Amino acid sequence: MLMQQGEMPHLVRLYDPFDSLLHSSDGPSSGGVMALLRPIRDLLSARAEKGDKGKSAGLSAGRRRAIAMALGKASWLNRLGDAFSASCLMIVGFQGHRGEAAEQLERAGQLLESAGGVDGGEGPGLRWRENRYSVSFKQSAIFESGAFVDTMEVSCTWGCVAQVYEAVRKAVASQALIMAHFSHAYAEGCSIYFTFASYRGKADALERCYNRVWRDALSAVSKAGGSISHHHGIGVAKRDAMRREHGAGLRLLFALKDGLDPTGVLNPGKLLPDRTVTS
Repeated sequence: MLMQQGEMPHLVRLYDPFDSLLHSSDGPSSGGVMALLRPIRDLLSARAEKGDKGKSAGLSAGRRRAIAMALGKASWLNRLGDAFSASCLMIVGFQGHRGEAAEQLERAGQLLESAGGVDGGEGPGLRWRENRYSVSFKQSAIFESGAFVDTMEVSCTWGCVAQVYEAVRKAVASQALIMAHFSHAYAEGCSIYFTFASYRGKADALERCYNRVWRDALSAVSKAGGSISHHHGIGVAKRDAMRREHGAGLRLLFALKDGLDPTGVLNPGKLLPDRTVTS
């Protein structure tokens, strides 16, 4: 809506209901549902415990077990989020000359309020700016607990954004904790960042779960009308899904690759699947 009305915010982040709840639990006045979800947020953020001299002591065995137990019940966590979710957090920001940025922000606020939004003040934006270079999920700690966490960015037009979001959640919710935020908005559409996390008792089972999550999520994106990538590229995880998205159009991509990289030295195996192309 903002973009289609000609507004050009420098920052747009829209969190889905579950991710919004976890962000909201940071507030000093959080209570009720927020208080219930705070332990889950703390487990997933896996903040390092401190030793006697205030230095990081890593994760205790109890914290590792707690993370594994929580992520082993991923479907339950997803249902919990669905049960308590009520609203979504959006952070919008402008930069530039103070007066001009203030005018842009005021216009954006009026548009959002006309669509049913409620101004939450500058607090969420300031917290985002303070922590924007921090990783919400401390991946090393999650891995240390024997679980996995990963992100997947995709893109879609506004006409199918809801379908893509719901399709991926449906495909993954029984296998892994899933949440998302929307960013990089344009007049035509946006990118969606999904976060997955899960645990299995054995390494081979965890690997199968991880591969299944990626496969099912990418398949859901394509079937719902989205694109499997936005600006992070393809890579090994998405490479084989290129055939589903582009079909016979891969012939053109192969021709371009051959023309620009005839000896195949440019990041081989990270963009296109095997040469067999079916229409």
